[in-house]
Amino acid sequence: MTITKLALVLVCLMPVTLGPTEAKVTPLLSKDLTDFPGKEGLMITVEYPPGGSDPIHRHNAHAFVYVLEGSIVMQVRGGKEVTLTPGQTFSPETPRALGGGRLD
Repeated sequence: MTITKLALVLVCLMPVTLGPTEAKVTPLLSKDLTDFPGKEGLMITVEYPPGGSDPIHRHNAHAFVYVLEGSIVMQVRGGKEVTLTPGQTFSPETPRALGGGRLD
C-alpha cells in the first residue's frame, strides 16, 4: 500500500508536457444533393486547440469555411497564407490541396 501511494505521488510530481490535442470534428448536417446523384452536402464544425494545426491535406469537394471564434491561418497550395478571424469566410474556387490550417 505504501509503495502504491509513493508511486502515485511520484507520478503526480513528474513534469508533464502536454501538446495540443487533435481537432474535434462534429457533424451538423448531411443531405443528399438530388440534382447531383451520388453527391451530398456536409456541414461540420471543427474545433482546434490553441496552437493546433492540420497537416497539408486535400478535399475532393468544395469547402466553405466560416470562423466562429479565435483565428486560423489558411492556405491553398500556390497561394498566400490568409489569417481569418471571427465572422470571416474562406473558400477556394476549386478543390485542391489545402495547406495545414494552424491557430495563432
